[in-house]
Amino acid sequence: MSSFPLLITIPAFATRFVATTQDLLLPVAGPLTLPIEGWIPLNKHLFSAFVLAAVDFGSMLDFPAWTDTVFSMAGLVLLVLGVMAWLGSHSGYRRAWGRRMAFSGGGLFVVGTAFGTFVDLLQYVLG
Repeated sequence: MSSFPLLITIPAFATRFVATTQDLLLPVAGPLTLPIEGWIPLNKHLFSAFVLAAVDFGSMLDFPAWTDTVFSMAGLVLLVLGVMAWLGSHSGYRRAWGRRMAFSGGGLFVVGTAFGTFVDLLQYVLG
């Protein structure tokens, strides 16, 4: 059996996969433009392009309503597991790994509990 019929179905699969993925992703609410300013030939085989990207990051900060809950719960789980690994381990490598995990979980928990303030800070910095 040859693999030629499989090659014919790959483009159909790819188009269905891209269409399904685009339906599942959250829409980007803001201008996203990439105009090409011009092509400058450096030699006959190599070309360079200047691309200007203008992205409004402030309008992209539209999170679902459950984001703060996910951050809080994931942070709390990482904090508890990290403290258990940090204090219950005998080797130095695992202690350091547990400490990093605990601090990461603590940071996620703080961001999740004060998510409105965090989003306001992001909007101030990005937009």
